[in-house]
Amino acid sequence: MNTISIIIPMYNGMAYIDDCVQKVLSQTFQDWELIIVDDGSDDGSERIVDAYAEQYENIRVIHQENAGLFVARTTGFLAANGEFCCTCDCDDYLFEDALTDMYHCAKETGCDYVVGKMTRLQNVNRSQDTGKVTVYEQAEIMQTVYRSCFGEITFQCSTCGKLYKTALLQAAIAEIPRHPFFFAEDLVTIMYFLPHIQKMAMLDTTVYYYCYNGGTSKFMRTFLEDNLIVYDLKKEMAERHRMTAYIKQLIDVEMKNTALYYLTMCHKTRTYPHGGFRQEVEFVLNHPQISTAVNAINEDVLQMDTTENGFIAAYKKKDAASIQRIVRKQAMIDKLKKSVRRVLRK
Repeated sequence: MNTISIIIPMYNGMAYIDDCVQKVLSQTFQDWELIIVDDGSDDGSERIVDAYAEQYENIRVIHQENAGLFVARTTGFLAANGEFCCTCDCDDYLFEDALTDMYHCAKETGCDYVVGKMTRLQNVNRSQDTGKVTVYEQAEIMQTVYRSCFGEITFQCSTCGKLYKTALLQAAIAEIPRHPFFFAEDLVTIMYFLPHIQKMAMLDTTVYYYCYNGGTSKFMRTFLEDNLIVYDLKKEMAERHRMTAYIKQLIDVEMKNTALYYLTMCHKTRTYPHGGFRQEVEFVLNHPQISTAVNAINEDVLQMDTTENGFIAAYKKKDAASIQRIVRKQAMIDKLKKSVRRVLRK
């Protein structure tokens, strides 16, 4: 059995997968197995990974029909045999000493979970990394880090750039409802995993390069469906782990933000799963989960509802016309901001 299992989910990764695998092969820590989950690729990348599996005994490929990133990554996690595991998207890569740094940190601290740093800069100055390790015990994890799953504090809920105790991660995955989760998939995994661990370490070392290329399949139409399911899961986990009333309020506010974002994106992309823009607004206004969330938002939050230009008040009044005006205005603001950013980059 190898010490670390590395999971790479892949969908049509022809442009990236070779570099990604080469970075794994160059790791200074060599006791690993690589599991590549081919999520129904048809661009030739499936043949590339099969060739790697034929060449290296510690590389194996799992081919499956296209089911999305969450299902592909989960397939890999459940197939992992190592004491620890980590994951890397096919268009990203691990720095050559990533496994060494995270594994030594886990062993020296006795942690079940090690969180390294991520970067989007290819030429990042890693000499600025201090290597400092901050350890959290279980009670502190639930009181501080876990709250990030519900939006209270800033903690990177990505599944990448981290080392997991495999048995604990597999136990957490067994609790997650069977759903593809094309959106918020990383948050769901972390939300179920954190209650299983006793100790975690934050490592001030850059271990992971993140390149936003969209190397896995995405489906805009599932955005609202996925977030409605996540809303229910957050509510359930908040109750199970006795989160504060403030945290529960944040879950409702996030659902409100999701509804506004969904309508804005429908308008901007002219994508209307329910027939047209007016039908989308009516669908959101009459949806029981969204109504429950918005109606639960207290008066203090209602008074602060300036950035959405009165979305909460309009929603509570079931004022479809006002909602449409708010969404159109939000889309115009987003377009203006995008134009300004484009000018500033020149």
